[in-house]
Amino acid sequence: MAAGYTLPASMLVFGGVGFLLDRWLETPPWLLLAGLGLGIVVGFAELARIVWRR
Repeated sequence: MAAGYTLPASMLVFGGVGFLLDRWLETPPWLLLAGLGLGIVVGFAELARIVWRR
C-alpha cells in the first residue's frame, strides 16, 4: 500500500514547497516546476526502493 502513495505524496510535498517559495520570492512558476520535478525523481526512487526490497 505504501508503494501506491509514495509518488503522489512526494509530488505534493515538493510541489507545495515550490509553490510556497514561488509566492514568497515572486518567481512563478519556476520553483513550482522544479519542486514537481524533484518530487517525481524522489518519488520514483523511493518507489523503486520499496518494490525491489520485497
